[in-house]
This record gives sequence, C-alpha cells and structure tokens, in this order.
Amino acid sequence: MYGCVFLTIVITLNAPTYKDVISESLHAVRSTKASCESLWKSIAEDRRKIHVRQAVESVRDRKRGAKLLTQHKEVKRLSNLLTIDLIQAP
Repeated sequence: MYGCVFLTIVITLNAPTYKDVISESLHAVRSTKASCESLWKSIAEDRRKIHVRQAVESVRDRKRGAKLLTQHKEVKRLSNLLTIDLIQAP
C-alpha cells in the first residue's frame, strides 16, 4: 500500500487512564493552590507584625523627640555639634 501510513497502538495494562491523569492533575493543582494560600497567609502575618513594630517604634521615637525638645540646653548643644560637623565637612 503505497502512500498509506499505518499506526500501531500498543496498550499496556499498567498505563494510567485519562481519568487517572485528570485526577492526578486536579490533585496537583489543589496542592499548589493550598501551598500558595499558606504562603500568602504567612506573608500577610509577617507584614502585620512589621506594621505593628513600626507603629510602636514611631510612638517611642515621637516621645523621645518630645522629651528631648524640652531640654533646651541639650538641643542647643546637639545643634551646635551638627552645625560644626556640617561646616567642617568637605
């Protein structure tokens, strides 16, 4: 038979069926989705902790600044030190 192509299909008994392939794919997708959701939850929790820490540090720094500004002699001394450093800087 000239010009014809014959295909031989070999079916093995232990080959996965389409149902098996789809089931495994669905399981892999669900597993990946669960991993992604877990990662996003972890990232959100880390961001929340950072935000809380920054808020606490901001309050602390504002209190320190306010306290320092009540010490007029110390403010003047530090201001003079900064001014001298700026003048002497190349």
